[in-house]
Amino acid sequence: MKYNSANTNSETLLAQATQSLQENRLDEATQAFEALIIRHPDIAELHLNLGVTWRRQNQVEQAILCFQRALEIDRACLGAHYNLANARRDLGRFEEAEAAYRNALEVDPAFVDAANNLGELLSRRNRYDEACLILNAALIQAPKRAELHNTLGNALKELGELETALSHLQKATECSPDNAVFQKNMGAVQQALNDWSGAQTSYDLAIELDPDDADARCLNAFCLLGQRQFKEGWQAYEWRWHSARQEPKRPFDYPHWDGADLRGKTVLVWGEQGIGDEIMFSTTIPDLLKAGAEVVIECRERLCNLFRRSFPDARVIARLDPPNRRLSEIGIDVQVPIGSLPRWFRNTPAAFAQKPSVLKTNSEIRDTIRARYRSQFPGKALIGFSWRSGEKQSAPGRSMELDDWAQVLNLADSQFISLQYGDTEDELSAFENNHGICVFRDREIDPAGSFDLFAAQCAALDLVVSVANTTVHVAGALGIPTWTLLAEVPDWRWGPRGEKSLWYPSMELIRQTRRGDWSGVMETVGQRLNQITFRSRSAER
Repeated sequence: MKYNSANTNSETLLAQATQSLQENRLDEATQAFEALIIRHPDIAELHLNLGVTWRRQNQVEQAILCFQRALEIDRACLGAHYNLANARRDLGRFEEAEAAYRNALEVDPAFVDAANNLGELLSRRNRYDEACLILNAALIQAPKRAELHNTLGNALKELGELETALSHLQKATECSPDNAVFQKNMGAVQQALNDWSGAQTSYDLAIELDPDDADARCLNAFCLLGQRQFKEGWQAYEWRWHSARQEPKRPFDYPHWDGADLRGKTVLVWGEQGIGDEIMFSTTIPDLLKAGAEVVIECRERLCNLFRRSFPDARVIARLDPPNRRLSEIGIDVQVPIGSLPRWFRNTPAAFAQKPSVLKTNSEIRDTIRARYRSQFPGKALIGFSWRSGEKQSAPGRSMELDDWAQVLNLADSQFISLQYGDTEDELSAFENNHGICVFRDREIDPAGSFDLFAAQCAALDLVVSVANTTVHVAGALGIPTWTLLAEVPDWRWGPRGEKSLWYPSMELIRQTRRGDWSGVMETVGQRLNQITFRSRSAER
């Protein structure tokens, strides 16, 4: 950088500004760069560096103005393109950020940092194929750059190319063995490949390298729980409250229950996570009542009637934001999130054994629905089914195409009844046109609406067959015979192997034998349906 001879102290001031920036003395750096710009307004690098100081102070809009000014002076200013992209990304202006990263790569096609960040940005926008193209090209320029292998491995994981993803993440950890994030990401792919022990080793190393990484702690918890190492797993599960990926705690000031004697105490149990999780964890409520506690349950309004009937000795209050004022009128001693109850009541596989069903339906509504179905489909087994999850992040492993069911939905002695929530009219119509099979959908019942009514519908059936979504939790907690269809590597709660669920005694697990292939699962379902005889059931649920 050159200055006019009249500005004899500019280089000294630049040196001071640069040192202040390097030492993160940002106020001093800002003042110095602003002083230099007054003297030399047409030097792009000064505007670039001032922008960097503003961005480090979280003054991102101000930083963007500086980067743009630098580019007005020098369109080929590589650092301005790159930092402008990062700043736009900070603000969630992803399309503009992408354009700026691409501009940086036009100036210097070998600029690996821009390529890596562009790959991350494209992945964030679910454009994994494009990300892989950018990252593979960058790896030709820099084959030993660990962050490129890491970002590429993450993109390949989302594309389902797990073996290739693992190879890149292994290279990332080899190139940078002390990077906790790379170890954590490798563990996630190992777990997706059903290598639970390898994943455990990677998570342990990630935590050793960065003990405060809450996401690594959570992944470690899921891995432990999936392997039925419950005592350690539930303890690690408490780290979910420190992870930005998990929901925040409810805003209650009561002390958190630490496992102490609850006799004579009133405990507030508040729901968390999804409806299915809330139902699954509610199977521990009877243990809490048995421990002598006065129990108050705060849950989603859709669950209130069902929980009131199922837990008559507890008070059930609908969750509101801010919390329902009625809670302040109750003398609550301690609080506990519902997902923390298993820490005290499900520490070993034996603690799950022979637990009775917990949910109770409205018997009159159940019997009315069953009588209507019996009249409409005389002599047929009544089988409820659903084929996809509503959780987008986990949908690929927990969802099927309706067409995958064609080989079983036409069984002569069975009537399949859709329990699928969401708008399914087009799917069911297309299925009927393609296969000549009409699936019954009860338009009087909305699975996403009243859970009390939906539970009664499930209880009116002989069997429920479904992918691992909320439906199986409702059916399992009711004690209905339930077949849950699982991906080769399912969610932690189902474990990596076995045909029985610890959470629900009436549930059987039917697992994929090949990743992404549901044909074997449906063949098993068809065989089992041909081998069993259904009997009319009248026991209350």
